[in-house]
This record gives sequence, C-alpha cells and structure tokens, in this order.
Amino acid sequence: MSNWRICPRPENHRNHSSDIGMHIEIVVLDALTRKELAARLSFRGDGLPDMWGKDAAGKDMAYLGSPRIWCDGTWKGDLPDVSITVVVSRPYEYKTQVVDIEPGDQQKWTILLERGCCPTDEGWFAGDAHQHVVHGEAMLAVNLPTATLVSKAEGVSWMVYDADARFTSVENEPEPSVDDLNSLCASASDADFLALWADEYPKHDLGHLVSFPMHTPAQFRPLAGEGIYRLEEGMRTPYLNFESIRVLRRHGSSAFYTHPLRELGGTPGRVGNISRELPLDIIVAPWAIDSIDLLTDGMDDPLVFSMWYMLLNWGHRIGICAYNDACFDRAGTRANNSFNEPIAYHRTYVKVADEVSSRALLDGIRAGRTIATSGPVVLVELDDKEPGHVFPTGDTARTLRIRAWGAPGYHDPLEAGTITRIQVIHNGDLHQEWSFADGSEDHVEVTAEITEQSTGWYIVRVEGSIDDQFAITSPFYFEGPEYQAPETHAATVQATVVDAETGRPLDGRLEFVAFDKEQVEVCQTQTFSDGSFNGQVAGDLRLRAVVEGYHDMILSPILDFPEIYREILAGIRREDLADPAYYVKLREALDRVELSFAMNPLQ
Repeated sequence: MSNWRICPRPENHRNHSSDIGMHIEIVVLDALTRKELAARLSFRGDGLPDMWGKDAAGKDMAYLGSPRIWCDGTWKGDLPDVSITVVVSRPYEYKTQVVDIEPGDQQKWTILLERGCCPTDEGWFAGDAHQHVVHGEAMLAVNLPTATLVSKAEGVSWMVYDADARFTSVENEPEPSVDDLNSLCASASDADFLALWADEYPKHDLGHLVSFPMHTPAQFRPLAGEGIYRLEEGMRTPYLNFESIRVLRRHGSSAFYTHPLRELGGTPGRVGNISRELPLDIIVAPWAIDSIDLLTDGMDDPLVFSMWYMLLNWGHRIGICAYNDACFDRAGTRANNSFNEPIAYHRTYVKVADEVSSRALLDGIRAGRTIATSGPVVLVELDDKEPGHVFPTGDTARTLRIRAWGAPGYHDPLEAGTITRIQVIHNGDLHQEWSFADGSEDHVEVTAEITEQSTGWYIVRVEGSIDDQFAITSPFYFEGPEYQAPETHAATVQATVVDAETGRPLDGRLEFVAFDKEQVEVCQTQTFSDGSFNGQVAGDLRLRAVVEGYHDMILSPILDFPEIYREILAGIRREDLADPAYYVKLREALDRVELSFAMNPLQ
C-alpha cells in the first residue's frame, strides 16, 4: 500500500469568500449510544452559496439531492458571519435535526441524532451492491476512501463497490491492486458499516448483472470470462451469463440482473443495456435466477413489476433488490441536464442470521430475505418468518405483521415522510389495503390473517407521503402438492458432423457438457453415426463433438444457433420481458435447434 494515498476527506470545507466570520466545529452523535455518527450536513441561509463536499481537486461533489457535506462524525470549517441553519441528517433510519447558528454563537456544536427505527436490532441491514467509484467520466477526483465516507454518511450499513471500471480518478494516484482493495475495504469497515468490492459482472451485450465478492478475492473477468459489450456485425459473446454464474458460485459468489428493462446505446437492431438473456435464463437456467434489481430505472415502472409478477406466477422464486447504479466520479443537477447521481437513494434491506458479512448478505439475498425501499422503512413477518419463507398450504390461519416507519426525504431531509398506504398483493392482485389519507402516521403497525390453500405468493408494498417513496418486500411463498419448480427446458437439436475439408459425414460421440471458462464437465454422452444426431439436450449445456483423428469441437444450442442468438435475442425490447408470447417464441426456437460441426483433422 506504499504507493496508495488517500485523497482529502470530502467533508472538510473552507469558504474562500471574503466574508468568513465563524470557525465552527460540529460533532454528530447517536443520541442513544453517544458514539460519533457519520452524517450529512446541509448549510442554509440567505445569500449562502451551495455548500457541497469537495473532491481531491476542490470541486463540488454535486450528487442527487440537496447540497450537503459528508462528515465522519466531526466537521470543522469556516462559515460567513451570517445567520445559518444546519440540517443534520442520516436517512432513512434517523430523524433529521436542525441547528440555527447566529453570528457570535458558540464555536462547537454537539448534535444528537435520534433513531426513528432500528431494523439492525432485528438483523435487517440496508445497502447497495451496484455503484461505481469511477465509472469513467472522471468529472470528480475521487477514490474508494472517498466513496466509503460518503456511503457511511448517507446512512447505509453495507456497500459493494464495482470493479468493472476504476477505483480512483485522483491525479497521479495508481489503481489499487486486489490486495490494496481488500485493505482499503477493511480499513473503511467498522461495527456499523461493511465495505466490500466486487464487480458489475457479467456486463455485456446479454445484460448487466452485479456480483458479490468471491471467497478468495480476485478480479472477475480473468477468472470467469470477458464478454463483448458492444456487439458489432459477426461478433459472438463467448459466454452466456449463466455460464459465468457457474464460475462465480464455485468461488462463493453469485450475480443478479440489474436495470432489466433499460434501453440505452447498442447497435442497429440490437438495443444495449437491456437484460437480453434474462428470458432465456428463465427457460433454460432457472437455477441461476435468485433475485433481481427492480428499482434502478423507472423506480415504480409498472412494466417491470408486471414482469416480476408473471415470473412469480410461473413458479419462480425470485426476490427483489433495489440498487442505484450511481457513480461517485460524476456530478451535476437536473437543472443543468447533467449527471445526477443517486448515492444510496434506493436501498436493499437484507436479513442476516448473525453478523453482517459478504457471505451472510449473499445468502440472505439468494434466500429472498430482502426488502427494497426508497424511503419508508418496513419490517414484515408472517408467523414470525421473514420474506422468502415457504409455507405449506392448508387450513392454518397465519398472522401477517407489518410495521412501517416514515422516512425523511432523500432530496430534502427537512421533509418528514409519513406512511400513506399499505398493500398486500397476492399473486399480482390486490389482496388487502390500509390507507392513511391524513398523512399523519409516521409509524404504523397493522396485522392481517392469511389462510392459503393453493400454491401462490404474497408481497407487501408500503407507500410514503413524499414523491417516489415506497417499499416492497420479497414474496412469502405457499407451496401445495400441485407446485412444480421450474425446470431447465431441453433443446431439441438436429446436428450434423462432417469433415471440414471434404464434407464427409463422420462417426463419433457427442458429449453434453456444462461449459464455462474454468472447466468443461461432461454430463452425458451419446454416439452418432453417418454425421447425424437428433435428440434432446438440457438447454443450459453445450455439445462437444468427439471424433477419432479430429480436433474436438464445442457448440452452444443458443450462441451457435442464429435464430435464437442473432434474431430473437437480438431484437428484444423492454416490453418483451413482460410478454408471455416472447417466452413462447424462445421455447419454440429451442425445440428446433440446428447445429453444424465442421471438424478439423489432426495434423
């Protein structure tokens, strides 16, 4: 770490105008524990310019929300000799405090922040697994220590920082190595915050996913395979997403789709950023889909929830996450039509069994013990079980308990959010609803009785009084004897195997293999003669042709069948992900796969 320097803390602020009159120290403490608490500080007053935390080059770190400075518990700075209001906040679990400072007032202020709720006491921890320290624009000079400080002050308990781009944009500062990243994350972590690094991976033409750290930290792409981000004419992605997930799971990680309906960039006839492979995975690799981020784009987009409800009704057990895709190196405001980075705006609460760790968070997400929110804090139990639990159907009456707390506004923490509506949704339809029209309920607790005799699912949705504030849980599941877990769809393959030079039909064997960058595992073998094979193979496998005197050849029933890869997947649009007809089209194509093995003789 000798060549790694930490850039200046963004909370330290000096006003260089000529009207400096006060040197102020502010200490923020948790009202109960009296421990120093990282928090946001917003300074407001007549004629007072916007005060933002500064990057290493002294530029304003203007992110989404009101101007603010991030402090690690103590802030010292110079302020004009005018009346100033300091708004101290730490969304979404703490109540906002306000301090009025007049010229000539005391130099040091101690602020006690009170909790509005404490989900961590019950094992629920909020965080985000998708943000970039340096996305690439490098409008700001930031690094990983900057990002972790801001994250703490924004009030999350854990963060996973993506390694698909860079970890520093500070001038002349070297990119940290794997060991550096481990050390920096360990240094930033404490009893109240866990810093992790992983990758937005896989990230290419077939979709963007976010991952969690591996057991032995390493860069993801060299291990699990690189993809092609912008697929030009004739190019072919080397690995399907579920093939990369195989590698990640082998190493104690996994990956989840993010912003599934996003349409951005791409090439003619092949829109970019969309989760192109997601419908295919639902059909041929349902084992690879445990959870999905539904809030990054179009936070309350009805189409994305229609897709999710449809998949749940088909028997898939897919939990919800809420990420941001924020970039610490970008700045700007809506007013100037620039970047507007939502640092920790959406959050994923994960229930962990013991202490917070990478493994505990990943296990919680894969088990569906999650709640996504943009404001209200919600805790839900069904017969004392958390979301993701599977109950047997029958005559048993079960008690659904919902607790919800209003949260201060992300954009303006002086705006005190309340709870306006609670809904229970059953199999995609409204089951029960409570409305609090007067907007005075900052804490609500309701119960309901559920008796379920058929296979299905329930989720809870809570709306807050501030625009775009809502929370939604992962499902509770009911499983009856009629339930059938989604299985891998088999591809029906017509294969020809010939000499590449003469076209002569060959005899040999086909191995059905689980393929990824690390290994090729033979799952089944069948012989063929006269250069022809017609049969079924699991859709998540590839075929390896083995002929004596020839080089082996591996083909994918997806990547090497143009109707699927070049036509159906290429032309996908956001509406298709929620359209059952698109999934039917994929299945029909999988039922008529044609592959041609042109074998090269050994020299």
